[in-house]
Amino acid sequence: SLFKGVNVSSSTDLTLVSWLPFYHDMGLVLGVCAPILGGYHAELTSPVAFLEKPARWIRALAENPRAFSGAPNFAFDLAARKTKD
Repeated sequence: SLFKGVNVSSSTDLTLVSWLPFYHDMGLVLGVCAPILGGYHAELTSPVAFLEKPARWIRALAENPRAFSGAPNFAFDLAARKTKD
């Protein structure tokens, strides 16, 4: 299971946070397949919104105590550079 290492007791405990486009394999898994097949809640935003303000992604992760997300390395670098306290 993709979420094997995530400590959740049920699918309603986990929130998937993604800005990845659905044509990207991880965007398709996190944004469409896992929420539908696993019954997970998903908080989605557009790639453009992420690029404009990466703090939205970080905030969504911070506001959901049991959040799971994935992204390419550049996203973490961009978020670290552009996000203020």
